[in-house]
Amino acid sequence: MPDNLKLILLKKYSDERGYFCETFKESNDAEDSLHTRFIQDNLIYSSKKYTFRGLHQQRTPYGQDKLIHVIKGSILDIAVDIRPNSKTFSEYFSVEISNSNNKQLFIPKGFLHGYLTLKDETIVAYKVSSPYSKDNEIGVSILDKNLKIVLPCNQDELILSEKDKELSSFKKLKRELPI
Repeated sequence: MPDNLKLILLKKYSDERGYFCETFKESNDAEDSLHTRFIQDNLIYSSKKYTFRGLHQQRTPYGQDKLIHVIKGSILDIAVDIRPNSKTFSEYFSVEISNSNNKQLFIPKGFLHGYLTLKDETIVAYKVSSPYSKDNEIGVSILDKNLKIVLPCNQDELILSEKDKELSSFKKLKRELPI
């Protein structure tokens, strides 16, 4: 896993009623090591399996740290290192996150981020460290062959927004770095 990405295992307390789980606590040791301040929570519902959202980030100083978890369903979460001086520059990392595996992923500034739903009726929640800035958003197509991202579905099964269909190549983004 690239440095600065952090996979966090959440603690779930179950009984006959269901379960209780803290998804974020400022004084939690795992979150203390994140060295970030979150300012906004986002909730995303995807009705269909193989919906892909991303790969996005924002230019400096608008970059966003993100803390991702799944409330319902399952996703393949993907982060691509776009830090020019990193030993893992241009490499991607992926992990399955679901409502049953108790995982969260912290994605710092300097990584493109996106995810693929693996089940219908998936709900994802994530925290961000800075507000959305449309004028500073950057992105790369999940279909860019140079990234060599392996997905558990065929290209024709992907559900993409019109905006994500128009994203450029990693090669083009590289010419604009550092962001």
